[in-house]
Amino acid sequence: MLCTTKGKCSTNLAKVWHLTDGASMVSAHTPTHKSIKIFAKEKTVKTFLYKSGRQRMDTDIVQLGDIEKVHEQANYTNAILNTTAEQLNQLNAETANKDMEALVQNLLPLHNAFQNHLSN
Repeated sequence: MLCTTKGKCSTNLAKVWHLTDGASMVSAHTPTHKSIKIFAKEKTVKTFLYKSGRQRMDTDIVQLGDIEKVHEQANYTNAILNTTAEQLNQLNAETANKDMEALVQNLLPLHNAFQNHLSN
């Protein structure tokens, strides 16, 4: 959550995406026009939104490159799911903070009244 000096807060869901061509971009969602790199467990994993398989007959043997394409697409899907989960967690935390602040504001007058009652 980002807050200004005037107390206005907003949620920033943007994330830095590292593209396979070496560039970076900031977006709340995974880029759909370029492939991205994910840094996981001390290695870099390539991902692609769309990959088409090679033209072949149904009786052809699957090659390693075919399987790698499926993994790259799965990596992209996992990046989307991970980003969505992070954004939901961030929004949930922000909502919980606002709910707690509202609760405190509602209970504060009761607390003060009770304290005044005890001191009388």
